[in-house]
Amino acid sequence: MKVYVKPLPARLSQAMYRVSDALERYSPSWVEIVNDIEEADVQILHVIGFGSLEYLHPDKKYIVIQYCYKSTEHGANPKMWHRLWEQSELVWSYYDLREDMAKDTPFYHSPMGIAHPFIQQLEKVERDIGIITSGYVNGKSAEAIEEPCSAARYLGLSTVHLGPMPIHMERPCKLWETVNGIHDHRLAQLYNRAKWVSGLRHVEGFEFPIIEGLIQGARPIVFQREDMRFWFKDHAIFVPETNGEALTSSIIYHMRHDPKPVTYQERNEVARKFNWSSIVSGLWELLK
Repeated sequence: MKVYVKPLPARLSQAMYRVSDALERYSPSWVEIVNDIEEADVQILHVIGFGSLEYLHPDKKYIVIQYCYKSTEHGANPKMWHRLWEQSELVWSYYDLREDMAKDTPFYHSPMGIAHPFIQQLEKVERDIGIITSGYVNGKSAEAIEEPCSAARYLGLSTVHLGPMPIHMERPCKLWETVNGIHDHRLAQLYNRAKWVSGLRHVEGFEFPIIEGLIQGARPIVFQREDMRFWFKDHAIFVPETNGEALTSSIIYHMRHDPKPVTYQERNEVARKFNWSSIVSGLWELLK
């Protein structure tokens, strides 16, 4: 079976390339990954909203990866997705969509995985970074970036932001630094120095920094949502999904003291739960 796995177009979230790389790296012998969609029997459709559907090839079978579900420009009506799902070969999501889809729709409920450079155990160093944030757009309908920065500033802790200067945000203080376009090994080293990693995002999405930071010993702070509770129940600090001063105060409350260390046993559990090899193998096995 020939499969096209790349997200279209290139301007879409860079996180999707972690997924397409894993699909290619761990594909079985009976799956051939092709670089030209015209050669493919099956297309992987990376869905973040209804705008993603314009990249669906009209003549190809397809597999849906549902990254966002309710937080789309069309709201939370699941019926809008039914036709897409029912005509697919398989739907994969870290949201449990079974109640909202036809019972005979093939569904794979699985998280995303941790890339290999982050799994490697690095030498223990001083955790001199208070919190790591990420994202491109700060605000009520995007990543919550300013609030964890403000909390860190209040506590005299440093912040490292992964990405460019966020839209709708001014530089908060001298203890704030941006890094962009760095290699995964360098990123792993930053996580290894951080006490906390922020996964605070108002728009749904599986936040790779949560698992990448967690495996390197940075404790995640995430919103109290059903999907986050399901995958990170024993691993993250949960805060109410709000914004502004209320969210900043909630973060300050948890960051006043150092986080509970990520133990060797917990690290192994995380490595098993978010293992790309088993995740991708499970996907292809359902298609076999």
